[in-house]
Amino acid sequence: MEIPEQDTLLRQTSSASVAEESVEVYFTGKNHWVCSSSIGGYVLVYDSVASRDLTSSTKVQLSECYKSLAMEKKLEVDLPPAQIQRGGVDCGLFAHAFPCDLASGNDPSEIAYCQSGMR
Repeated sequence: MEIPEQDTLLRQTSSASVAEESVEVYFTGKNHWVCSSSIGGYVLVYDSVASRDLTSSTKVQLSECYKSLAMEKKLEVDLPPAQIQRGGVDCGLFAHAFPCDLASGNDPSEIAYCQSGMR
């Protein structure tokens, strides 16, 4: 099944849809990017910043994106440990490195990224 490419900003509306298993990149609304995955039926959010809180914008986007997984119950989201970025500007690098590893069958929680090399 082919999934159409969609703008990440559509996640803030109800016009976006994804397959049962997907990997997505989100803009959190606070000058920050994160990655989510629903591989295996569990929603995981990988975040390269030490904060363990999801913004309200991210919660809305996740709810819309993964509403088929929630099925009339509250969507459960886990935030597995991920490498913490140095500095405040490389979240986008990590938010795009995480999906590459997920698509390759690797767990971003177990990978030590070379932040300077990603740039």
